[in-house]
Amino acid sequence: MRTINSVDDSFMRQVLTYRFVDGLTWYQVAMSVGGGNSADSIRKACVRFLAKN
Repeated sequence: MRTINSVDDSFMRQVLTYRFVDGLTWYQVAMSVGGGNSADSIRKACVRFLAKN
């Protein structure tokens, strides 16, 4: 949780929390964050973020 809370981007922090703390599926994460995001776009954004950091 400490690592997730240190992420500057609030959107990505929310995605990481839903996925890795709450254990939601990518589809559930996409529905939770809203904004017309698809499960695949959320997953790809997360993978890119994790690869970069």
